[in-house]
Amino acid sequence: MFTNKKICEKRVIFFAVLCFLMSALETAIPKPLPFFRIGLANLPLVLALPVMRRREYFFLALLKVLSQGLVSGTIFSYVFIFSVSGTFASSFVMYFLHSVCSRKIISFVGISLMGALFNNGAQIILAWFLLFGSGIRYAIPFMLLVTLVCSAALGIFACVFEKKSLWYKEILESTDYGKINYSITKKNNSVWQYVIAAIFVCGFVLICFTDSLIFVYSLGAVFLFASLLLRKKIRILPSFILIFTMTLISLFSPYGKVLWNFGKFSVTQGALFSGLMKSGRLCAMVFASQCMCSVRINFPGAAGRYAAGMSHYLPLLLEKKEIITRKNFISMIDSTLVDAWRS
Repeated sequence: MFTNKKICEKRVIFFAVLCFLMSALETAIPKPLPFFRIGLANLPLVLALPVMRRREYFFLALLKVLSQGLVSGTIFSYVFIFSVSGTFASSFVMYFLHSVCSRKIISFVGISLMGALFNNGAQIILAWFLLFGSGIRYAIPFMLLVTLVCSAALGIFACVFEKKSLWYKEILESTDYGKINYSITKKNNSVWQYVIAAIFVCGFVLICFTDSLIFVYSLGAVFLFASLLLRKKIRILPSFILIFTMTLISLFSPYGKVLWNFGKFSVTQGALFSGLMKSGRLCAMVFASQCMCSVRINFPGAAGRYAAGMSHYLPLLLEKKEIITRKNFISMIDSTLVDAWRS
């Protein structure tokens, strides 16, 4: 299965982008505790089990943790410690079960359930000693209930997706369509490319860590304008839909000053700001990635290849040619994945 080093690297990069997107979606979902997550970002880790070596798999887990920290802005907070402990606890148990048990004994559903339980277990232990003490026991039943339901649903989805997905079949068969066109070449960068690279890095860091909503959207607008100058076609509508959806979901977890009331539903300042900030960060990162792909900057070494690869795939996976409905949900996702993988 692991016959080509470049294809193995391409798999890790592709799954890392999926973790990044799942993390972005998960941050918009209301949660009772700041470190509690329903596990959407674990879905790529479950699907990656049959197609990656041990080293590649745990490197993917590391990239998933970093992507969660970047997209949520918690990489320098205690929440990041919870994310690291939960992710690696679940990754170890999922990889162990996949290695020692056949799929006839334990399916993706069982693996997902055990991974989620170990994830929550590690986070509960940390919360007990670092934050809440014995008071965390009152939240344990709710956390375990949500964990069991969500992880079972994700496991069932993984089983169905495995059977129906053309993209996943190509991944399993190590089929590589098209060129890996983000690879680093020996061609030297020009001075203006280095200048753009420096602007990109500074802008990307500011997008991740600034708390100014106006600054995030201003940077996003700058990268969008630059992308329009450098590329022939940019799809802007999906970004507006993403901002609207993530902000709307965030409003269902109200906190802060009440701005408007619509019957029993209240629009609060804190929830509105949180939704706009998280969605704005994601869209700004997408526009920055599109800008970088257009300039074709060659960063040195393995880090450069991973950065270039993630910048290449991120915009492709967010482009939707048709509206996703309940009937075509899996087929449309699979079509998007196939198009991006073969690009």
